[in-house]
Amino acid sequence: MPEHTVSGIEVRPGGERPGWPPCPALAAAVLLLAALPGGSAAQRVREAADLVRNEGQMAEPVTFEFVRMSGPAEGRKTAYDADKKRYFLTVKDIARFRVKAVAADVENRPVILVISGMLDKPEGPLTLRADGKEFSLAPDKANTTLFKVERKDGVTTIEFLPPGRKLLKPGAEFQYIDFYR
Repeated sequence: MPEHTVSGIEVRPGGERPGWPPCPALAAAVLLLAALPGGSAAQRVREAADLVRNEGQMAEPVTFEFVRMSGPAEGRKTAYDADKKRYFLTVKDIARFRVKAVAADVENRPVILVISGMLDKPEGPLTLRADGKEFSLAPDKANTTLFKVERKDGVTTIEFLPPGRKLLKPGAEFQYIDFYR
């Protein structure tokens, strides 16, 4: 029988791939996730494949809790895009969100935030509070050894460089302030 590839995972009939769950376990996980309400079946299959491919690790490197006036970008149900390996977020007014969970291998995975809704010169630019310190994420003030920050066409892109990823721990908090819009 020929081999098949499902979402980038090689499936061999009648056997296991060394170090991977057996095919029946993968099939059961895919079927269960596809049957859950909310989201598309295709997205759920990709999530299941990501979990298997990453040997049970979190599919996204960081899980955020959106506290106030923040969340996935307009038109999105979830912030993380597994295909692009980026988070698409929106903030407005006085916005806060925090790190809820972090994958064990976060230091080895890209963490890129693409944020809409921020002004060029807000009253309080986006900051990260972590390890008892506050870090500016404004394009002209960000620490370039920790973050790469760009602003183009009203969208801010923040890439956490390897030393910056060490700041991403549960409880780390992001804040943006725009009183006068």
